[in-house]
Amino acid sequence: MNIEFRIILLTISFIFNLLKFDDEEQSDGATFQCTQTYPIKTKTEFNTFDVFQQIIGLRQKSKQHYTVRKKSILDVTEVYVLPFTHVDPGWLKTFNNYLNDTNAILDNMIVFMQNHPRMRFMWCEIVFLERWWTKQNESVKSLPRKLIENKQLEIVSGSWVMTDEATTYFPSIVDNIIEGQQYVNNELSVNFQSFFLF
Repeated sequence: MNIEFRIILLTISFIFNLLKFDDEEQSDGATFQCTQTYPIKTKTEFNTFDVFQQIIGLRQKSKQHYTVRKKSILDVTEVYVLPFTHVDPGWLKTFNNYLNDTNAILDNMIVFMQNHPRMRFMWCEIVFLERWWTKQNESVKSLPRKLIENKQLEIVSGSWVMTDEATTYFPSIVDNIIEGQQYVNNELSVNFQSFFLF
C-alpha cells in the first residue's frame, strides 16, 4: 500500500471519528446537536470592490461613468477556452437518458480529437466514462489512452460523479473521489494532476 493511499485512509478514519456520535443516546425524532464551535470571528480585511478596481484599473466616478486606463499595446490578454464535461446523473433526465447523451459525447470526442490534434478536452464524471468504457473493444479503448498520452484528453478530478459540495457530507465526497480515481487508475493508469469542483 503506497504512502498516499495510507494518508487518505488515515484522513478518512480521522474524519469519520470526528463526525461519529452515539446513536443510542438519540431518541426517535431527536435532532443531532452539533458541538463544533468556532471561537475566532472571521472578518474581511479588504473590500472586494477595491480589488476589482485594482485588477482592471478602473476608477469609479459615478454609477454610470468610469475612466478607463489606457492599455499599452504590449498588454495582451490571453484567453484559453477548454471544453469540459459537467453532466449530473439524474438532474434533469434519467440516468439512462444522460448515458445516451454522454456516450455520444465520448464517441464524437474520439473522432473529433483525432482529426484536430491541437484540440484539448477535460472529462470529469467517471460513472459515465465507466459505462461507455465497458462496451468498447480494445481497439476503441486504445484511442482515449492515446489521447491521454498526447495530453489532448485529461481526466480531471476522477470523481465518480461531480459532487455538489454544498449539500453533501465530506466523507461521501472523499468516498466518491476514491471510487472514481481507483477505477480510472486501474483502467487507464491515470494519476491525477488536478482537481476540479464546482
